[in-house]
Amino acid sequence: MSTWRKSSYSTGSDHCVEVKFADDTVYIRDSKYLRNPANTPANQPILAVPAADWDNFLQLATNRPPHK
Repeated sequence: MSTWRKSSYSTGSDHCVEVKFADDTVYIRDSKYLRNPANTPANQPILAVPAADWDNFLQLATNRPPHK
């Protein structure tokens, strides 16, 4: 399994998401969650997107028109 990577667009920012590519799934989490000592890793919300749908997910998330 790969490691979590921070978005290159979040350089110098504390507000970002991290992604991890593993097999046929892309996992997404908020990097701020674990900075709060009251939050536990086991309860961290993580989104799972099928890798085949990753491009469509990014298009929707960034409000870009779909590929044709």
